[in-house]
Amino acid sequence: MSGFRCLALETGVRPSSVAASNGDRHFETRLPGGASIATVLYETIDEVMDQVGLSLEELDCIAFGRGPGAFTGLRVAAAAAQGLATGLGIRLCAVSSLAALAQDAWDRAPAGTWIAPALPAGRDQLYLGWYRIGESGLVSAEADDRLAPAAQSRLPGSGRFIAAGRVWSENEA
Repeated sequence: MSGFRCLALETGVRPSSVAASNGDRHFETRLPGGASIATVLYETIDEVMDQVGLSLEELDCIAFGRGPGAFTGLRVAAAAAQGLATGLGIRLCAVSSLAALAQDAWDRAPAGTWIAPALPAGRDQLYLGWYRIGESGLVSAEADDRLAPAAQSRLPGSGRFIAAGRVWSENEA
């Protein structure tokens, strides 16, 4: 078996998801809406691992979304990831939920493009990150866990930008 083998959990945002990578094989699924995340998480992990042909014991790392996001959801992912990683004796990686959104957009954008990932924070506010794609990859332009009023959210600088995250269309920011 070759390549990086990782399990990733994101339960702080909706829709929540579980993904796994086994070298060149990748699979992601969303957790069913309306169900308690805690009741379906481990079953979903098993399904995702089956799809990429891995057992938990073969993993190199477990990653989880560290937020920003819903407090209870963040704790579910952190607890599950920490418990599994500790039990398996493997690395645990906390990943910014906004950086993950930006990375997804980076995969389809040219250098010089701004990426503005955003997640709902409630009360007409957004969790907002600003990233700019450089020649060598994704570069953070500001702290990624900024809280901003939705009506005042705007892109710093000028040029092309990609709005990442469903919150942009919901708030028409």
